[in-house]
Amino acid sequence: MKHLFNMKMIEGGSIADHLNEFNMVNSQLCPVGVNFDVEVRALLFWWSLLESWNGLVMAISNSVSGSSTLNFDDVFGAILNEEMRQKSSGETLGNALTAETRGRKMERGKRTRFCSN
Repeated sequence: MKHLFNMKMIEGGSIADHLNEFNMVNSQLCPVGVNFDVEVRALLFWWSLLESWNGLVMAISNSVSGSSTLNFDDVFGAILNEEMRQKSSGETLGNALTAETRGRKMERGKRTRFCSN
């Protein structure tokens, strides 16, 4: 569990590679009974990102404040979309990040577990 909490994205690495490592560490915890709901997984993933992603993270968190439930799949989808947009436009991570999810309602009330029981 210490590895999961101390995990940081590699500078210049891809979000997809980082997610694969993140999910691998999460799945290794399932057999010992450590299961995080989608909100906690989203927060852990956010904390593991580079500081250059803070703008998008803030925009996503603002879009779900109040009555919505933070959903890991929606968070990762927004971040992956931003990475793909940046690559296609030739931008670097340090450039202004914009949230394509602004104004989009996150899925409400969805409380699933990462591990299947």
